[in-house]
Amino acid sequence: MKMEKIVRIIRNVYLGLLVTIITFLGVFLVSSLFSKTDYTSVFGLSFFEVESYSMYPELTKGDLVVVKKLDASEYEVDMVVTYIKEGEKTPTTHKIVKIEGNIITTRGVNTQTNNADDEPFDVSCIIGRVVSVWHGYGNVRNFVTNPLGIISILLIGFFIVEGFNYLENYFKEKEKNKQLESVND
Repeated sequence: MKMEKIVRIIRNVYLGLLVTIITFLGVFLVSSLFSKTDYTSVFGLSFFEVESYSMYPELTKGDLVVVKKLDASEYEVDMVVTYIKEGEKTPTTHKIVKIEGNIITTRGVNTQTNNADDEPFDVSCIIGRVVSVWHGYGNVRNFVTNPLGIISILLIGFFIVEGFNYLENYFKEKEKNKQLESVND
């Protein structure tokens, strides 16, 4: 009976995580449809894929940065921030090197490609501070968006759910057999 409960708990945790991920993705997609900006923010967080090597080795092309909006006065030199300057469509993620009032100057950390500071801009252009990085996100995205990846994920999910069902039924049957043996004795 104990193993059956453990299997049931693990299955419920797995299904709960699955529902949470699907809900988050749904909220993200709906939010992106109604967003008035070129980027989407969910629960105060925005997500951007790094598209260059200007921040190498800290960030590399294909990494996913999670960005959180701060008050204008909270930004500091050496913070890594993501911003979109007025008139531009593509966000940039660089390190703050200078703050003069509301004027921010940034620079990528890759010394081979970034020998000068970026053009200064107003602090209102900052989307937020980078609070987390998923290194290698681009590889995962490429896998899960191709047919083999989609089929693999569906099959793995199916086998996990069916595996939990099988174990639960196995332990139920085992318990039932024990009860029958004790009645027959």
